[in-house]
Amino acid sequence: MDPLRQWRDVYEEVIEFSGSLERLPEKCECGDAEAHLGGRCRCCHGHVPGSRHGPGGKACGERIARLRADLALLCEDFKRAAGAVQKEAPGPPQAEVRRGVLLAAGDLERIIADLALAGEAVVGFRKTCSASEMKQIKIHCAALREHCERIQRTLQGL
Repeated sequence: MDPLRQWRDVYEEVIEFSGSLERLPEKCECGDAEAHLGGRCRCCHGHVPGSRHGPGGKACGERIARLRADLALLCEDFKRAAGAVQKEAPGPPQAEVRRGVLLAAGDLERIIADLALAGEAVVGFRKTCSASEMKQIKIHCAALREHCERIQRTLQGL
């Protein structure tokens, strides 16, 4: 698959996933973390509009793992592309392209780190069901979304 198409798929998933978690209420009075993450508990009533996959629930961890895998594959593809550019015709223009590809791979690795932090916050919320853990989820999801949106704006400017 074309790396740009791969990126668009990952970008769309990150935006939808992070947005669905950000829309969840911070307080979970019912104490059912799985239902809360899924937007199905009474605390979420009226707060979480339907989405393509639902905010989370049992699928939350799976979605994070799938996104992490997709980003890792995309990272590898970008690094391979950089190596192919260097082998084809070394020189100043190719070095510039290679540098850009490696920088993009670095951005992807930072997004993977952002995703890991969001995943850790989800695990924490599942254990405690606390508002402070939900705030952490929202903070990490916002950072993840912003990083992805910054890359998307850059790509659109090309």
